[in-house]
Amino acid sequence: MQDEEGVWQQHYRPGAAEFLALMDTCYEVVVFTAGMESYASPIIDTLDQGGYVQHRLYRDSCLILQGRDRPLIHVKDLSLLGRDLARTIIVDNSPESYMLQPENAVPIKPYFADKTDDELAGMSEFLVQVARADVPDVRKMLARCHTKGRFRVRSSDHGPASSVPARERGG
Repeated sequence: MQDEEGVWQQHYRPGAAEFLALMDTCYEVVVFTAGMESYASPIIDTLDQGGYVQHRLYRDSCLILQGRDRPLIHVKDLSLLGRDLARTIIVDNSPESYMLQPENAVPIKPYFADKTDDELAGMSEFLVQVARADVPDVRKMLARCHTKGRFRVRSSDHGPASSVPARERGG
């Protein structure tokens, strides 16, 4: 985000470093971003002080497709990871990004430098539950969450409809 003087500043989602540390205990952590390597790599370096990110893929690894509302969209093809898709999960705020493998997706709402954002706390809890379940195909477990309403779709001011987690709150 740019500040009032036009200087770009990075805002990390609250709990991001802790999220990476916890995910490292359950998963092989890969950052797959539509950002250019020259831009994204220093950000990841700063965020990942513990060295939890094992692999990085950048914009040059994305498929570029013509979008309806935008000239181009960057799509993350999980098959490029060379991993078993039955054991692969993508957490992303853009349904376009995971349109090739939506059954592997856990949507998260976009982050706009809100210091009260608590998405990663709920996401951590959910992903740890998935890891502990040790199911042969995570897509089946994710599909059950989608059909039971754990995830819902709502429109956003920032583009087409996006998926966001619907976390259960106490009470």
